[in-house]
Amino acid sequence: MNRNTATGELSGFGWATNAGWINFKPAQGGGVTIDPATGDFSGYAWAENIGWIKLKGTAANAATYKVALSESTLTVTNGTGGGNYLPGTVVGIVANIPAAGQVFDKWTGDTAN
Repeated sequence: MNRNTATGELSGFGWATNAGWINFKPAQGGGVTIDPATGDFSGYAWAENIGWIKLKGTAANAATYKVALSESTLTVTNGTGGGNYLPGTVVGIVANIPAAGQVFDKWTGDTAN
């Protein structure tokens, strides 16, 4: 399952015993989003065995189906961009200008550049 951090839209598949494979972004319409603040689902998914499934986070048992999006902490030492971020968030980080006689070498960890 993937989540577009800009729109909250889900894509990918889930499995349920009675429903079979559930497509959260079917080509023929529908689509499901998740509210990152509440974890509530909203929209329509397609299940191979039962057809359309309406997802709405305000159902009586909504807490059972919510997804908690946990933030990760990014620590930047001698620079800017640190903070808490949701998974998939692209973050710009900037190194401070090195002290006289020193040079910036590299970022370490899970970085793209």
